[in-house]
Amino acid sequence: MIAIATRALTVACLILGSMPAFGQPLVQNGLLDLSDWDLVQDGVVELDGDWLFYWGEHLNSAQLALRPPGDESLMSVPSNWNTSTSFPAVGIATYRLEILLADLSPLALKFRTVGTAYRLFVDGKQLLEVGRAGQSLATSSPDYLSKIVGFIPGSKRVEIIIQVSNFHHRNAGLWETIKFGHPDDLTTLRQNRLSLDLILYGAIVMMALYNLITWATRTKNLSGLYLGLFCLVISARILLVDERYLNQVFPTLGWSLLTRFEYFTWMISIPIFLNFIRSMFPTEVSILALRTLWGLSALFCGLTLFLPIAMATELVVPYQIVTLLGMVYAAYCIGLAIFRRKEGSYLFGIGAALLTLAALSDIFTVMLTLDLENKLQIGLFLFVLLQSIQVSLRSSRAFQTVEAQSSELRKTNLELHIQQKLRRAAEGQSTELNQQVNQARRVAGYGIVANAVSDRLLHQVDASEPDDSVANVAVHTLNDVATLLRGDEPERKSIDLSEFIVDFFKSESYKSLRAEYPLVEIDYQLDAMQGEFKGAPLYLQFLIYHLIRYSMATQIHAQQVKITGKTDYVFAGSLFHHQVSDGNYYIVGIEDQGQGIHPEDLVEIFDPQLRTAGFKNLEKNSRDLAIAWTILEDHGGALDLHSLAESTRLELYFPCGNGQ
Repeated sequence: MIAIATRALTVACLILGSMPAFGQPLVQNGLLDLSDWDLVQDGVVELDGDWLFYWGEHLNSAQLALRPPGDESLMSVPSNWNTSTSFPAVGIATYRLEILLADLSPLALKFRTVGTAYRLFVDGKQLLEVGRAGQSLATSSPDYLSKIVGFIPGSKRVEIIIQVSNFHHRNAGLWETIKFGHPDDLTTLRQNRLSLDLILYGAIVMMALYNLITWATRTKNLSGLYLGLFCLVISARILLVDERYLNQVFPTLGWSLLTRFEYFTWMISIPIFLNFIRSMFPTEVSILALRTLWGLSALFCGLTLFLPIAMATELVVPYQIVTLLGMVYAAYCIGLAIFRRKEGSYLFGIGAALLTLAALSDIFTVMLTLDLENKLQIGLFLFVLLQSIQVSLRSSRAFQTVEAQSSELRKTNLELHIQQKLRRAAEGQSTELNQQVNQARRVAGYGIVANAVSDRLLHQVDASEPDDSVANVAVHTLNDVATLLRGDEPERKSIDLSEFIVDFFKSESYKSLRAEYPLVEIDYQLDAMQGEFKGAPLYLQFLIYHLIRYSMATQIHAQQVKITGKTDYVFAGSLFHHQVSDGNYYIVGIEDQGQGIHPEDLVEIFDPQLRTAGFKNLEKNSRDLAIAWTILEDHGGALDLHSLAESTRLELYFPCGNGQ
């Protein structure tokens, strides 16, 4: 109901905005009484109302004087004679109006376009012809020219006759408002409108060049390309409508070519606009819908360019339906992006709303012959301005991310270099010393695990929610610490990691995580494990629990955690904090869509006492990573970490070679 009311209000505002000013006289029965209207003080008058109309004839003043009363009909201006009455669009007609004046000062008439050729007579004298207003297709030629015609009235009763011909367009008649007033006032009015058109044109072209240059310097940024193309298309359209500046600058191009170009710029702009939305929000726009719109646009553009012009004008209404459907789908995609809280979606939504109102005003102008001056151009300008700001901000953030990642890489390389030196020095020590160091490190690691187990046990005691699995981990941890202190190795069992992780999602531990973070969705796709891996099931369950808990806890908004698993052969190389040897590994990937890790935190990311430089959720949950790190190292595994601005991916490498 709210949506329907909003649209109704919008349409009402558009229609009201097109009505004449309050108190302005209207043409009634072919007569406009301005005897009490001061054109200097009260301003320009719009010649809207009911004109006398003579179908199928071109009549002059002398011929009209001989016509018997009642031989005429009335025709509303502005309107199309084929939509207001049952007359066909193809044909000729005569419009007649008489104006009663207050004085005999110089006057003028301002025309924009008439459908599609006409002659103007004032008091029996022909003052203007636009195109050739013949009585057949062979003797007629259409044209669009914005004109101001001045004259000095011979009496206080002025007769205006307009002979109109149309053999080239789907609509015909005096379809735009004719303005009447002093020549200086009408000239100023036209210059103001033309100046605004040219200012908007220049501003939009500059934004087009800026976005295209931004794209050229970083070709992966497709939003700059599509926004730049959209700007070029709509800037050309500004010169083709309203005051039709391009018609005046290049009159030799002809009405047919300029009309085709006008339609082409409109038709091609719709799929370009949807492409721009997809470049900003790729997961919200269906590629099938985009391809369908491009197919329809290509079909209509081809027909517009190659069909006879009279048939090409018939494509306007069908493509208006395509445009409205495209606008509805675009609004759905933008609404979906706002609902999902995608970056920049709110600013995009505001700009799209302005553009939608402007586009609707353009459609209503054509369909209802309203006089909504400059609404579309201003709406387009505001939309392009907001989106240029948005694209600029995205590019700026991308460069900042690159700089941060470069700094992060330098720090990581330095840390790896230091670790390699330490490892080479440690390798030169005796076997006994290495065993003692490893034993001490593993005991310390089990201390971290034991501390986490203790916290979970205390939490369950407070919540009266006993869980035997946690108690089992506690007992197992104490046994393994005692085993290590005796110099022995803890017991390990053969485990199929893919089945093990699937079983975890059926455990009470996972159910407790779902209860703690109900808005985070878990999506997993695990290939069957190949090879053999030996480990401690209780510790591995603890590892999986804390890694998934970390990924869920670091979500800023309700998003998704993806878990993958596959067996792959890995060549020797360096990972995040580990060296990995040649061999088969079962690689478990855990990817979240939360905030990335600050570069300064990456060096000590597995410190349980971490104090972060940026993300506080990471500081509160750093112990989860420390626990996972400890258990993974104790099982001979390795860990890799990839952190971007809006996601973090952890990859766990479990050796699964035969006869491990």
